[in-house]
Amino acid sequence: GPALKRIYAFECMRDSLKKLEKTVCYARNTKYSPDIRIMPYALSDKEGKMSFIETLSPGASFVLENRKFAEHNYYRNTEVEVNVSTIDTLIPIEEKVTLIKMDIEGSEYEAILGAKRVIQSCRPRLAIAIYHSGKDYYRLALLVKELVPEYKIAVRHHNKNHCDTDMYCWI
Repeated sequence: GPALKRIYAFECMRDSLKKLEKTVCYARNTKYSPDIRIMPYALSDKEGKMSFIETLSPGASFVLENRKFAEHNYYRNTEVEVNVSTIDTLIPIEEKVTLIKMDIEGSEYEAILGAKRVIQSCRPRLAIAIYHSGKDYYRLALLVKELVPEYKIAVRHHNKNHCDTDMYCWI
């Protein structure tokens, strides 16, 4: 709706970037289109380059060290080097961030660390995938509470199994 002013969409994989650009082009022609900025980066707690594994399913790429179990035939054996940055680096200080949504295949912890300034100063609502690693079920909530103790936290399963389990945070 008209209240939404700006969206920063982060994507680091070439094929997914092309699809995102088409979607953004379509969205810009709608009635209440916000300013949508495509950011060609993976998110982490540092800047630089990182190797990703490209999958047969576009949009499901990941850092192999986060998903060691994924070394089987479903995945291409192709490593792709991508640009990595932080939310704190890429989002201007004067920007009032109201929502951060992440489902970044096991890199959520590092990305939250890289968004420390934005989370502490803006206190946005958070919707974070926690199912990529068993330890994320508790360590992501602990990290968020360490950054902003006032956050309320809820967990929701969107599937019959552990997949698609998200943590929601708000004040």
